[in-house]
Parts: sequence; structure tokens; C-alpha cells
Amino acid sequence: MEDYLVNPWLLETIALAKQADPNRVRPNPRVGALLLNDLNQVVGSGFHPEVGQSHAEVFAIQEAMQNGAQLERCRLFVSLEPCSHVGRTPACCDLILKHKIPEVWVASKDPNPKVNGLELLQKNGVAVHYTPLKEAIELNKIFWVNQLHKRPYIQLKMAESSNGFVTAKRGTGTPISCFESRQHAHQHLRHRVDAILTSAKTVLIDNPVLNVRLENETRELSVVVIDREGSLLKHPYLRLFYPRSHSRIVLVTDRITSVPELPPAVEVLPLAFVNGLVPLTELAQALWTSFDMAAILVESGPELASSLLRDQLVDEVHLYQSPHDALPSQAVPSFSKDLLDQSLMISTENCGEDLYQCFDFQHFN
Repeated sequence: MEDYLVNPWLLETIALAKQADPNRVRPNPRVGALLLNDLNQVVGSGFHPEVGQSHAEVFAIQEAMQNGAQLERCRLFVSLEPCSHVGRTPACCDLILKHKIPEVWVASKDPNPKVNGLELLQKNGVAVHYTPLKEAIELNKIFWVNQLHKRPYIQLKMAESSNGFVTAKRGTGTPISCFESRQHAHQHLRHRVDAILTSAKTVLIDNPVLNVRLENETRELSVVVIDREGSLLKHPYLRLFYPRSHSRIVLVTDRITSVPELPPAVEVLPLAFVNGLVPLTELAQALWTSFDMAAILVESGPELASSLLRDQLVDEVHLYQSPHDALPSQAVPSFSKDLLDQSLMISTENCGEDLYQCFDFQHFN
């Protein structure tokens, strides 16, 4: 079944899958599909556009039928293993077998343990060609981490001075990054996640809004705050508590903490803190299983950042480095760069006067 000869049509399915908006598809994967007739002509194509809508294979088959194709003489190419279970939509394998499509090419398996599409198709006489492509897996690395590790895909954002400090003066929220870097973070980081994770200490010092501010749009964003004693509830005028219509604030408290009546859009996630510290792995898994958060961005101080990195819970680090120094006697140092040793730098660019770098730990492999 496994075939390492790269078929160019599989690369076309990946290009199709990229047409989907990740924000509309998440927590589902992005998938593209093509149907070719026996003359090697494309007779149907499609991609999965949104959670709850038809999968890529369905659109490709529907288009091929409209074009009068004889499906029993076609080959199906798909970027991800066809689903074999019924979820929000019917199983694609059933549709493939119904239309007697004799041959299926796949660029990546589905890490969801409920899916055994390739085996099912093969057992029913379909010629299956599995060609694992790195591009197909990387396209859905959020989905892979969700399924393999049962937690959100966690990205860490940090801005630091050229000599490695995150704020010019302890106890203050002195900006380090430039305007262009902050714009970049909204457009490329906050815009693409389900929530921001931070600490009560950071919120009390910076008093941030933690929403998404784009050029022509301001959008709500859910926030998760590690707040052992529910201290933020004593500060109702924090900008974080703006009126929300479809997002929420999750306060992560010690399970022995009693909290007063909660304001609108605020929920509590009680966990058993150990020596005053939240169990980070348990927190990450709870955000995935109980709150359906597939991708989160961490915007916090270096203490939480370092703990997440040490526990190998960070998938990407987004580092904005200013060309300016901070005065070491008053500043707060960033996390140790030794914690990036197991990562791979995947991109770098200039954001105004700052240098932006992205590091990936490849936990989806």
C-alpha cells in the first residue's frame, strides 16, 4: 500500500486544501481532493471549506457526476486519508465504495484513532496508494498535535530587547517591540488561534484587551488566565472584561479556591495546583477536551513561558527582538535560549526595526 514515488496530482490536492480558511475549518483538517478519468483528465475537485460542511471527496465526486464521469473508471487523489466514521458528516469511505471508485491515492494518514479508511478501502477491493508527503502533514500540524497529544497546538509569543530582556523595568508593562511587530502579531498569530493563554500577574501589570485588531476589523478572542485564587474577579474594570458576545474568559484556579458569582462570559476551570503551580499538561489537555480549543497563543512573562518549554508543551515560538538594549539592573530577563535547542527555525523576517523569528518543535511528526 505504501508508495514513495511522489505523484504530482497529490501535490495538487495539497494546493486545493490550502484554499480553505484555517479559522473556518478548525478543529477539522484542511483537505483537498481530485478525480481523474481514464484519460488522465480532471473531472472533479474540491476542498473542505468549513466545519459541518461536506468533505473534499464529496465535492470532487459531486462535480465529477455533474460532468458525466464514469466513477468506476476514475482515480481519486486526496491529501488526507478518507474518513471511515460518521461524525458531523457521513463517512467518505462509504461514498467511495458506493460509487465503485477503483483506485485511491493518499498523501497522509489520519492520526484520528477512529479512522481506518485505507484499510477499509483495501479490504473492499480498492487499490490504495499511500504516498506520505511532508507537505500534507505540515499543512495540518495543528490537527496532528490535537489528535496525537490530546491538547491544543500551543504557540508562544515573546518580545525581547537585543540583550535578552522582556521589559525595561520589573513590575511594569514597558513595550519592547515596535508598532510593526505588534501589527504582525495580531495578523499572523492572534488572528489564527482560538484563545490566548496568560497569567493573572501579566494581566494585572499590563491591563491588556487581548482581542484581535486588524486593519479594518476588531474581533473578540477567548482568553485563558492562570489565576490560582481568582484574583482578577476583584478588578472588574480590567479591560479584559469588555462585553463579549461569542468569546469567553476561562479562569484557571486551584480547585480548593472558592470564587464569587461570575460575571458574564467568565468560566472557571478548577485544577489541583501543586506547590502553588498549575499542572500544565493537565491544563493543556482540559483546554482541548473540555473547551474545544485547537490552537492557542501564549502571551505571558518568561516564568510561564519557560515552564511550558521545559514541559515540552510548546509547538512554536514566535520571537520579536528589538535592536535596543534594556538596562539589566531593572529589567526582567527572557527565557533561556537553551530551551530552543530541540526546535527548528522555520522563518525569519524584519518587522519594522525588529527581527522576527519562528521556531518549530515538530511535535506533529
